[in-house]
Amino acid sequence: MKRWVITSTIDPTKLKGVVTAKMEGEDEVSGSVLFVWYNQALRRWEWVLGGGRIELIAEPTLLFLDEDWVRENSIGQLSLGL
Repeated sequence: MKRWVITSTIDPTKLKGVVTAKMEGEDEVSGSVLFVWYNQALRRWEWVLGGGRIELIAEPTLLFLDEDWVRENSIGQLSLGL
C-alpha cells in the first residue's frame, strides 16, 4: 500500500525512477502534486514535465511511496500515514 511520506525521512539516492510528490511553500507549485525524480549524478530534485522536459525544484515536502520500500530505505523516524 502506498502512503504520503515526509521526504527527509528516506534516502533519495535509493529511489528508482519518477515518483509522485507534493510541494508546500510560497512558490507557484505550492500545494501541487507533481511527478519528480532525484537526479543522483547532480544530487538534485527535478520536476518531470511533458515532452521530456525537466525543471530544477526544491526538495518536495512529501512523496507517495510504497510502505515496504519506505521501511527498507528509511534514514530516520518513519512518517507513514499522512
